[in-house]
Amino acid sequence: MQKTAQKYFVRAFELIEKGKLPQAIKEIGKGLRFAPNNYGAIVNRCTCYSMLEQLPEALKDADRLVGLDPNNHVGYLLAGNIMAEMGQDLHAQESLNVAIAIRPNEPAAYVGRGNISMKLGKVDKAFNDYVHALRLNPTLFEALIGLARSLRSLGKLEWAAEAYEKLLSMIDDQSCPIAKEGRAELNEVKKQLRGGKR
Repeated sequence: MQKTAQKYFVRAFELIEKGKLPQAIKEIGKGLRFAPNNYGAIVNRCTCYSMLEQLPEALKDADRLVGLDPNNHVGYLLAGNIMAEMGQDLHAQESLNVAIAIRPNEPAAYVGRGNISMKLGKVDKAFNDYVHALRLNPTLFEALIGLARSLRSLGKLEWAAEAYEKLLSMIDDQSCPIAKEGRAELNEVKKQLRGGKR
């Protein structure tokens, strides 16, 4: 039975690499009939659902991961990010706090929590989380753009411009969404600086 499940999971992984996410979800589902507690397969399906913006299904898988292993930060991290996408900010924050308590050196959890703090207008808290995430991983694009945005909100426009420029210098594909957003936001900051607004 494990070999049969693995066959489906391998096929699903190949489909994910080709960007065929709906087909990958079906293959993972077939494999989970034979190995219902395969943690990695559930993580992959959860990620596919998230990328397809099928958030209720993604959240079910994240909750399933928490149930399978409550001492693993991954389920809480995924659940927190999915709930944030669904606008369930307080529940998302709680889940990310648990992920951080379990694994304090996971930068993605700090970025997720920082993004929620920005949405809630708690810019100082967001800034601290982005700084912490960058201490753990200085090349994390999501943390850098979050840092730049928090600096901008705090009125630290010169520092924000530096953060945006650092981000853009690190991205090879300038057509990626973070690069596009960063470039547009940097241009706005430069206009503000030229206008003397600090």
